[in-house]
Amino acid sequence: MGGFDMSRLPLGSEERQQLARHLAGKSDLRETYYLEVKSEFDLGNKNDQAKVAKFILGAANRDPEIASQYFDGHAIMVAGIGDNDIKGVTGTETKDLDKKVRSIVGASGDGPRYDIVSEEIDGKNVVFFIVGRPMNDIFPALANAGFNNLVKDGHIYHRTSGETNEMTGQELRQRIRALKTAGEVTDVALSKLGPITCGVVAEPLVRRRWNQAISQLRSSAPARSEVDGSLIDLAIRDSLVFAKDYYQRTPDEFHNRLDLLEQQDEQYLRSLRNAMSVERLTPLTIALTLKSKTHLKDVQMAIDIPKPVVILDPNDFSVEQTLRKLLPSKWTPIYDHGAHLADLSASSIFNHVGLPWSEIDQGRRRLTVHIPDVRYGEERVFQFEDVVLWAPDGLDCEIEFKWRLTAGNVPGAVEGVYVIQPPA
Repeated sequence: MGGFDMSRLPLGSEERQQLARHLAGKSDLRETYYLEVKSEFDLGNKNDQAKVAKFILGAANRDPEIASQYFDGHAIMVAGIGDNDIKGVTGTETKDLDKKVRSIVGASGDGPRYDIVSEEIDGKNVVFFIVGRPMNDIFPALANAGFNNLVKDGHIYHRTSGETNEMTGQELRQRIRALKTAGEVTDVALSKLGPITCGVVAEPLVRRRWNQAISQLRSSAPARSEVDGSLIDLAIRDSLVFAKDYYQRTPDEFHNRLDLLEQQDEQYLRSLRNAMSVERLTPLTIALTLKSKTHLKDVQMAIDIPKPVVILDPNDFSVEQTLRKLLPSKWTPIYDHGAHLADLSASSIFNHVGLPWSEIDQGRRRLTVHIPDVRYGEERVFQFEDVVLWAPDGLDCEIEFKWRLTAGNVPGAVEGVYVIQPPA
């Protein structure tokens, strides 16, 4: 099997074309547990359509552990590959074929996951039917009308060494028992949680940055506006109208404010030091592996954060934003009055559809990670740019993170502990 890595799913047009050329003339690869090659194939022929549906059902009902050894757990039927050359398929339209196949295997979201991809190779159309990894389910055929009984309604097919056959009663019983065991016992390994960044930026660096900012402001003292007194303005914010008052500072007022900051700068330096420290932190990374022969959907992993570790959002600790908040501007703060609403963004949760996302509780002592799905056998690595773990005073002992994982399609929960050792 040299020349092409059959353990990995071919991604992209170039890799699929490489696979097709590799299969031409490889008679030993035309019928395997994870691969089927068709030479003569008509996209509009009902018999060929039934063969595709049967292959999809058979591949979806395979044993997940054995399936994981090839194509990252997927299975592929390639149509249009001759014994020694690229033959291509008859027809170019795959939409009608997909519709007919769906009538047998089930609608999207209810039946097996698969994709149909066409590639032009040497001027000919080669079609790849790529079936997703086996899930925690059994998929029977749903219809047989018009397909000459090649696929029978209610029958269950599975892919064996090189064929797609009906399951025997014993094989079906074993498969049901395996699925039941997988649903009752979920084995999840958490292989990475972190990093934790310790300590803060040295005080001399913080004071230098602070002094630079004040010096820049002193060199650009504002001039008094020609407009005296308060300005009244109307604005629409949060769907309500309110008034706002503000006025421009005189140069003396501005310098007096800077003098006051220099006399009482410790509390301001603390905020700036935190911002400069967080700015250097590495985002949280979590890596986990599902070892059970199952497929988890709507996964939630709740992680308890032990002291002295805290959860921070780097977006809340921008150095430039912190300086803008701490240092005076040429204008006084805006004083809102009248009817208005407070900004609600701090309590909003943004659910990124199809992507992992995180949620922090009010006390910042628990992090809940939401993951759309986790599949058997592969390590999943997730990085959260808006979450960092920080121990401002350092670590002098091991830290234990208790975690609890639940899934929407599997009863019960899995609990564990992840230990981080203190730096040597």
